[in-house]
Amino acid sequence: MKLVIIKAKVKNKVDFIRKLNDAGHDFPHAIFQNDRVFLPRGYQPSRNLPKIIVRTEIIEPKRKPWFQLLQKRHIQADDTNLIHITPVLNYSETAHIIQQLGLEYKVEVLRNRQKLQIEDTTFYLDDVDGLGTYIKLEREVKKGDNPAQIRQELWDVLEVLGIDKTLEEPDTYTAQILKKKSK
Repeated sequence: MKLVIIKAKVKNKVDFIRKLNDAGHDFPHAIFQNDRVFLPRGYQPSRNLPKIIVRTEIIEPKRKPWFQLLQKRHIQADDTNLIHITPVLNYSETAHIIQQLGLEYKVEVLRNRQKLQIEDTTFYLDDVDGLGTYIKLEREVKKGDNPAQIRQELWDVLEVLGIDKTLEEPDTYTAQILKKKSK
């Protein structure tokens, strides 16, 4: 699936949620996600290689966790992202296969995520361990769509909710955590 994704730091989560509520929308309960990120050997962000993520998702503490395999790649030409997701039955075997393919486990991203779907736009409110709170908007790019126009429409929505482009965070959570580790 080809997506336009924008992400911004949320300075005041309470105010943001209040503005969203005033607009008639409310996030459901948070779910816990643990992403274990595998990168190609010698990975450099500038090379724009795909990354593989094994995600553990806990929706309710009494239910079994749900595992997913995600492949993500940023396409710089039109500033979009290609994302493929599939369910996983056996986490350990999946991680072993990924390592046998030559990818290395590099980082873990822990977050509590709230997801809200409004028409064709998905809102994610993420509390990421060690990084803070972010709002992320995604919309699928369909044939004939203009990604730049979609991006502007998404920013227009965030600006109504009190988040402007000065709060934009172009780096992925993975990239931010790797930068913090290297310091």
